Amino acid sequence: MRNRPLTWALIALAAAGPLYLLATGRTSIRTSSDEGAIPQSLAAAVLPLLAGLLIAWLIPVRTPAPVPARRPDGETWTLVALAVAFPVLIAVFPIGYGYPLVKLALFGGGALLVALIGRRRTPFAPLERPRGWAALWPVPAIAVWALLEYVSPLRQPPLDPADYPDLVTLTVIALITLVTASILEELFYRVALQTRLEARFGRLPGLLMASMLFAGMHLPSHHPFGSPLPDVAAAIAFQGLMGLFVGTLWTRFRSKTAIIAVHAATNAVTLIPLYLN
Repeated sequence: MRNRPLTWALIALAAAGPLYLLATGRTSIRTSSDEGAIPQSLAAAVLPLLAGLLIAWLIPVRTPAPVPARRPDGETWTLVALAVAFPVLIAVFPIGYGYPLVKLALFGGGALLVALIGRRRTPFAPLERPRGWAALWPVPAIAVWALLEYVSPLRQPPLDPADYPDLVTLTVIALITLVTASILEELFYRVALQTRLEARFGRLPGLLMASMLFAGMHLPSHHPFGSPLPDVAAAIAFQGLMGLFVGTLWTRFRSKTAIIAVHAATNAVTLIPLYLN
């Protein structure tokens, strides 16, 4: 295993989040930044993701690791800098409704520039993706996750419609979230960043690093406990684990459709009952 000390340090960091919450008696968390979001048990938040993650690793098929024609250090560290800059900007400056625009500028514009430069320099051999029936390999992992997330006793409690705007406004917000979160974040954190981190540091450390950076992105907007250390632990426990799940789908199957679908379904899990009601 490449970069063994780095890998074990990242594994320890990923495990520290939920272990800290359990050790301090924080057994329920609010996984959404919405004011009307209802806290759920820590088990309900993490077990569906853990189950999907386990199934994804057990599926006996995976794509080859990315092979760089050269070490893409400049592109890799530029993307890491963008991933760090975004939560810092959100935390320091009162961006407010400009949040989606800042995300589009950094994650969309910045990553696009890196991709264009990288394509000109051909940093990777083409990524091998499953074809035909092999493209369905992510389905069992996603199905297990969705079953536990949506219809099992672990499902999130329904939202109170009184805490949310009318359905037209809600639909606009949902579409903005789909573009700037479900699609843009997956293209940035998994397709662009994780792929380069895998090529630079190895498959597992690349997956872990991208997932922890993904967790860090949520720190300025998600404050389930209102205290720095518990909030960091909560971000690692939920957003970090979600990053590991979708990141595993990406590293093993290279399916953009799968990772975007899971992210979109995660963001919509509490909104669907509002439409049904």
